[in-house]
Amino acid sequence: MTPEQWKTFWKAGQWNEFKMRITGGDKPTITTWINGMKIMEWTETEARLPVAGNIGLQVHGGGDFTKQFVRYRNIRVKPIK
Repeated sequence: MTPEQWKTFWKAGQWNEFKMRITGGDKPTITTWINGMKIMEWTETEARLPVAGNIGLQVHGGGDFTKQFVRYRNIRVKPIK
């Protein structure tokens, strides 16, 4: 994804909606959408994480983020039947 494409759907300074769908067992397929745009689909090639347990939220990035922060709200988890 190019920086120009990113600007078309990322709401800078506003709330953004993330949706993740994780299916499969020890080698899951993870699909991610941001504000309705599918940005990633990945299938693990090896079993390396537990198939049940905790959920962790984290931020990846570069640069000086000492004056910035990230907030989460309205987090929902539901099983896929």
